[in-house]
Amino acid sequence: MPNIQFPGLDRFKVEIHTEGHWERVNNLISNLAPAIQSGYNRGVEDFAYKLLREIKSHVGTSRPPAGVYWPPKAETSRNREQFYYVTGLLYRNLGLRKWSGRVFVGVQGRFYRAGSAISLVELLKILEYGSYEYRAQMGGYETEEGIPHGDHIPPRPLMAPSLKAVGGRSRLKKAIITNIRSEIMRRSGFNTSQIRIST
Repeated sequence: MPNIQFPGLDRFKVEIHTEGHWERVNNLISNLAPAIQSGYNRGVEDFAYKLLREIKSHVGTSRPPAGVYWPPKAETSRNREQFYYVTGLLYRNLGLRKWSGRVFVGVQGRFYRAGSAISLVELLKILEYGSYEYRAQMGGYETEEGIPHGDHIPPRPLMAPSLKAVGGRSRLKKAIITNIRSEIMRRSGFNTSQIRIST
């Protein structure tokens, strides 16, 4: 966190159990890698966009996920009714990212707001965990709103509870496995009992 990284394709192992049906086997051998990749992509994207809708609904409305409390802003803060939206920059930058073979939902690591000393990833960490824990890991910075170095920003969790709200990592894993199996079945003719996928 705050960016939510998805498991890589290399985490999933596929086994096919069959006796005979060699024509199907030969057909599968040439189509297995594309089938796995296609199923993985579909599973990841379906889950990612569901997760993005959940995250953006809370950013856009400034309402916390179910069961989560966001402390009110200080009286002196600008845009007191808005927590994550403020200028809209964070909202617009949230997306499905692919970098160095990894897939994640979040913001661009090196994207800065004009005139800001911190990146959007750093801002998201401060909002997610609070400034005390962030400073303990990263050192002191001002926030996007220019809150002084010594002031404390309480945590307002967004990413972790949003992931939990859409089923968590177990639901993500299930979505990937289901889509890989479905794509192999479509391309090979094997049935679900013959295809075993593990991590």
